[in-house]
Amino acid sequence: MKKINLAIQKSGRLNKESILLLEKAGIKFDNFKDQLKVDCQNFPLNIYFLRNSDIPRYLSDGVVDIAIIGQNLIQESELNIDEIMNLNFSRCRVSIAIPLNMKYSGLKDLNNLKIATSYPNTLKKFLSNNNLNCEIHKINGFIKLQFLSKMWIFMDFMQFFFLKMALKFFLRTFSIHYGYSKGPPGHRL
Repeated sequence: MKKINLAIQKSGRLNKESILLLEKAGIKFDNFKDQLKVDCQNFPLNIYFLRNSDIPRYLSDGVVDIAIIGQNLIQESELNIDEIMNLNFSRCRVSIAIPLNMKYSGLKDLNNLKIATSYPNTLKKFLSNNNLNCEIHKINGFIKLQFLSKMWIFMDFMQFFFLKMALKFFLRTFSIHYGYSKGPPGHRL
């Protein structure tokens, strides 16, 4: 019998919730810490623990059959990946953070600015949809905080922990896409 190859995040919030989902479904597997792949004991399933950003490519290339992956990665990858269902966990929202001393009265104030982000394709789509022309700089991790002190703005998928840190540096953050969290559509301050 052919086994199904499932990819999940090797660490982070999606990992924990994915493991819990599999356990609730009665799927049994041995310790997965520091493992790339584990075989399930009671179901024809191999679980691959991969770096989050690698999962869309493995899925698109057919290395894995199915994955538990964030919608943000599907959108950012721009690969042809079908979403089977929304599992309704690990929610976050796309937000833009602006410096404390920046005048802001609406989206037009973002025009011609530099924006640092880990999600350039998502940001490019947002800017295009709102007729904004900005210089996009792709960065990763908490290096974003260095850009904040240089009067840049940045866009990211905000989670509560990072939002608390960002508010120490910014007067406000605002959501630009609610596809990843509950709430009304649109941007707001």
